[in-house]
Amino acid sequence: MKNLFQFLLLMFLFTGFFLNAAAQKKWDGQGNDSLWTNPKNWFPDGLPGIADNVLLDNSIVNTNLFQRRATVGSLGFPPLQ
Repeated sequence: MKNLFQFLLLMFLFTGFFLNAAAQKKWDGQGNDSLWTNPKNWFPDGLPGIADNVLLDNSIVNTNLFQRRATVGSLGFPPLQ
């Protein structure tokens, strides 16, 4: 019984860690090149990861945004105003 409790506690801790590991990355274009692969184009600085929620604003007009395959947790576009 003690081993089962330890296993369930360990699984709960790991699950909570991975669920909270996702971050929101917002495009800010501060890299001055409009490239997805430039960490300076994101807030906070750094490329979006596989679990991150990505928010692209309406300032993106670049036709060469993606240079490689990218996987993210979600991709959002705010409504035009």
